[in-house]
Amino acid sequence: MRPHGKEVISYSLDVLRHYGETVVVTELSTPDGGIEEQVLSVLKAMSVSPAGPDFVLLHDADRPLITHQSVQEIISLLRQGREIVTASVPTRDSVWVGQNFLKEADSLQTPEGFPFGLLLRAHEWRIQVGRTFASGTELVSTWRGITPTFVPVAFSNRRIETKEDLAAVEGVLKFGQECLKEAPRDLGGLHVLILGGSGGIGQACIESLKELGATYRAPSRRELDLRHEQSYSDLGSYRAIIHTAGEYDASPEDIMQVNFFSCLNLLARAEERAWQGNIVFISSAASTWGRPGIPVYSASKSALNALVEAEANRLAAKGIIVNIVAPAKVNTRLQSIINPSLNADVMLSPRYVANIIVRYIRTNEHGRLVLLRKGLDTD
Repeated sequence: MRPHGKEVISYSLDVLRHYGETVVVTELSTPDGGIEEQVLSVLKAMSVSPAGPDFVLLHDADRPLITHQSVQEIISLLRQGREIVTASVPTRDSVWVGQNFLKEADSLQTPEGFPFGLLLRAHEWRIQVGRTFASGTELVSTWRGITPTFVPVAFSNRRIETKEDLAAVEGVLKFGQECLKEAPRDLGGLHVLILGGSGGIGQACIESLKELGATYRAPSRRELDLRHEQSYSDLGSYRAIIHTAGEYDASPEDIMQVNFFSCLNLLARAEERAWQGNIVFISSAASTWGRPGIPVYSASKSALNALVEAEANRLAAKGIIVNIVAPAKVNTRLQSIINPSLNADVMLSPRYVANIIVRYIRTNEHGRLVLLRKGLDTD
């Protein structure tokens, strides 16, 4: 299945490719047998190498909502000596098991983590007793009588087997693309235009740019009022543009003008002038679905996402590299006005968001919609 033009398996690989010492086994239909036989075959092949792995992660590639956070936690627990570490979520569905209803349980997800030698010996035992098991966790636990260590995941990583499954997670896949990992070490000589530089995220971007040696200009609203159409006449002096400006508590016309039409206008002017460089727009988690109480704001950010999705490839061919960073609640002055009772520890820090943004001002990657959410902000 290809949500948004990308194979489901690729969403898993976006995360797992960062862990080169991990054995990743994905399920394939072969005449030689099922997944268990394939796992054993791979383990045996790797066991003859003097540089074999210490640990193995088994991951069902049809479960695409995998995060660095869960992988890193599983690896950490394995290094501490745990022998079965499995991603899981609690379930309270009424499930028929044998002759009983199971109402509360831990739903096993993947990855599942094991010491390499332990998993190999477990599969050799499985062959001897002639049994099959639904998961590596069930196999090793049955063989050794070990109680698994469960790692809770941020959201249920359901297996994608049907179109109905795909529909349930398609929105998360769309906005959950992994952000660039490599932060720029030196941006000396890069001149950056920051729109909305007086806001919390804009100020944090300025701090990050200063530390990395970039120069910038952040015009005030008096100098550049995005509520009105602008010509952006001096784009030629900039090699990157960060558009953090946004309207929230304003008229529908002003919200759409600043949050969407100013972005559309910026892209049009850049293309007209054959400008080349990177543009990063700041969207919002509110763009993933229409939020009651802020319908026009949600609509404006959804429109921005659609604009970048539609135009990113065409503009990239002309040297205009466009990406979107869409944070959830950020600990800014605006958020303190909107949600005065909200605790800072459930919000993203402006500096964290800024550090992600600056990764996109010198890259050829384009058309990314990167969702930032508290609980997934490990780096």
